Order: sequence, then structure tokens, then C-alpha cells
Amino acid sequence: MSINKAKVPFNPAKFPVFYGYMIFVCASLGMLMSGPGQTIGVSAFTDDLVEHLGISRFELSLAYMMGTIASSFLIGRAGKLLDKYSVRRVVSVTVIGLGLFLFYMANCDRIAGVFGSSVAASMVVVTIGFWMIRFCGQGILGLSSRTMLMKWFDKKRGRINAFLGIFIVVTFSYIPAIFDSLKSGFSWHGTWVFFGWIGFGWRGTWVLVGCVAIAFAAFVLIFYRDKPEDCGLLPDGITEEEYNRALNETSAEEREEEWEYSEVVRNYTFWIFNISLAMYSLVITAVTFHIASIFEVAGRGHDEAFGMFKYAAIVGVVVNLSVGFLSDTKFFKHRLHLLLLGLIGGLILLLFGVVVLASSSYSVTMIILGNGIASGVFGVLSSLVWPRYFGRTHLGQINGLGMAFMVFFSAIGPTIFGWSFEYFKGYSISSYILIAVMVALGVGSFMALFPHRKKTGA
Repeated sequence: MSINKAKVPFNPAKFPVFYGYMIFVCASLGMLMSGPGQTIGVSAFTDDLVEHLGISRFELSLAYMMGTIASSFLIGRAGKLLDKYSVRRVVSVTVIGLGLFLFYMANCDRIAGVFGSSVAASMVVVTIGFWMIRFCGQGILGLSSRTMLMKWFDKKRGRINAFLGIFIVVTFSYIPAIFDSLKSGFSWHGTWVFFGWIGFGWRGTWVLVGCVAIAFAAFVLIFYRDKPEDCGLLPDGITEEEYNRALNETSAEEREEEWEYSEVVRNYTFWIFNISLAMYSLVITAVTFHIASIFEVAGRGHDEAFGMFKYAAIVGVVVNLSVGFLSDTKFFKHRLHLLLLGLIGGLILLLFGVVVLASSSYSVTMIILGNGIASGVFGVLSSLVWPRYFGRTHLGQINGLGMAFMVFFSAIGPTIFGWSFEYFKGYSISSYILIAVMVALGVGSFMALFPHRKKTGA
């Protein structure tokens, strides 16, 4: 007799409440654990890496780009693994890998020293580190958390995703400040003991998070579940009778269609959403990665640069919650391209704030509002659009392709800004270029309507 592994070590169907809400907790923690591999987490260490590796900011940007691009080529394959194997298997291995490579990053300067501490050695060592923490963190952990959660909800998908987005916006906005504070509180000569590890300053911060990442693997094996059907449940926690009644009351025009992956990649709407979401990653990554330098060039302080994330988080929470509930309404359910315009507008506002940071008293407000609006809309659309427009059957693979583009574009962003700083001593040129791209996408989004599969003849 075969054992249903989804019911080991316990049966989610017997959980006191619908287990989808526990999956929400799991997805939230998974996104939090991806933080060290996200640009928002890496940004707190850029100055330390430049100092201790003996490379320039532009060289560090190149290493970040190469490592991130390398990770993007693997993420599409990871999406297939999520469809083929259980999310528990994939994620438990991933978090262990993330923990080990955070230990690696904590000692990357020492590793480079073994090879002579040359610029070439430092570049190779840190590129490998960026490759793996980006793949494990932003890549698989981010991908699996969103994919898993969207399989557990249907009618409530927009609002539950909004709450996930709120969690992400709030926690991620504090990550740079927390990491920066940890580095300041525990000086290079201070001792920090955690699980038998001794950490100093920035090195110890990464070691601490690495230990937590390894411990998280046990949590994954116990509580993660791929989809409700494996556990004898249905999305939203409804009964089979309620499911059949809702199906009968839904017109054929409104039902989710299960698209083949080959059909999705030929669809115009998919590519407008995919490139727009990827451009969000590019812009936010570029600004976040160079945030201290952006404010310094404009004659503003380090504390102001990192402090603005907290205010952007407040805006992001309001926008995320509003968009999440709007996306479940009848009007917006199949008109997500109208919400996409909000993301594009937010990014344009953010980039314009960067351009006028040194000259306008409203520039920081623009950056805060633009960041918050774009992040709030992105938090909903990045998870919601694929299952709603293309179904759940190949969601892992579709999400994997989308995530691969987001990671690839996020690799380009810091380099574009680094190039702008290197040759033009500022960030205005790169911002103007990206504003032009966002305007073009805004025009194209008006045609990104709800897709319908082509009917083949009998």
C-alpha cells in the first residue's frame, strides 16, 4: 500500500482551520528567508564587499550582474522541478544550499586571499557567491513560495496575495536597516556567538542568517505542501459540493483556462506582463543596489537613503491591500492590464525622483511614492496574473520563466546604474533611458487584454 507523502508527518485535512492559511505562513516565511539573496539584502553589504575585496563599485556591479544572469538560466529549470517534484523536496534542499553559500559569502575576502587577493580572484569568488545566493534566495525560494500559495486559493487569490505582498513590503523594507544596524552594533572586533559560530561585523551578519537558513529546512519538511488536492482538500477550503455549485454558476467566458506552456510563450499578453514585471525588478534592483551612492551624489545622507525604505513600505502596504481586493472584483478580475499601468507609473515616478534628487525638495517624496506604488502593485500581479490568465496546470513552469526574466533583468539594473556613475558621475542618464522604456511598455499594455485559447476544430 503506497503512502500519501502529503499526509506525512500529519494530515493537513485534519488541521483546525483550512490548511491554506498555514501555507500562507509558510510562503511568508519562505519569502523572508529569500531576503539575503534579494537585492534589498545584498545592498547592506555592498560597501563592505567593495572595501574588503579591493574592487570598485562598478566591478562589484559587474560581478553581481554575471552571478545573477547565471542564476537566471537555472531558474526556468527549477520551475519544471516544482511541477514534477514536491515543493518540500525542492525547497528543503534549496534553503540548506542558501545557508552554506551565505557562509561562503561571509568569508569571500578570505577565499579570494588564497588566490592572491587580485581583482580577478575577487571578481571570480564574489560572482560565484552572487550566483548561488541569488539562485537559491530570489530564485527558488521566491518562486516556490508564490507558486505554492497560489495553488491553495482561487476566489480569494487576490486578497491572500495582497496580505503576502504586505508582509513582503514591510519586512523587506526593514532588511537593509536591520543588517546595517547589526553591523554597527557588533563591531569588527566584537564577538557574536550563535550556534557555535563567532561572527564579526558584516561577516557575522551573513553567518547568522546562514544558520537560520539551514534550520529552516526542517520547518519546510514538516509544514510545506504542494497543492490542496494532494491532501484531499480543494482551493479556498470549500467543500466538493460548493466547488461544483460555483463551477455551474461560472460562465465559460469567466472560467480559468488551463493553458499549455507552448501556448503561453506565444501569447502577447504574457510578454507585456512578463517584461513589465521584469522591468520592475531591473529598476528596483538598480536603485536599491546603489541607494547609498545615489543619495551621496545628491548630497544627502546615508541614514536618509536607508530610512526612506520604511516610508515606501507604508505606501506599499496601502497600495498592495487596495490592489489585492480590487483584483478580485468583477471589473478588474480580467482587466489586470489596468492595474499594470499603476506599476509602470510608479516606476516612472521613482526614476524621475532619482533624476531630480539633488535639485527638488519633493524628490525624496517621489522616490518613496514611486517605490511604494510600484512595489504594492508588483506584489499582487507577480503572483496573481499567471494562474488567473493561464491556469494552474503548468504554473511552476510559467512562474519559472517569469522569474528567470525577473532575475535576468535584475542583473542588468545595477550595471546600467554603475555604468552611468562610472562615465557620467551620476544616475540621471540611466534613469532617462529606463523612463523611455517604461513609457513604451505603458503604451503596449493597453493591448494586453485577458487572453483566450484558440479553439481548434473538431
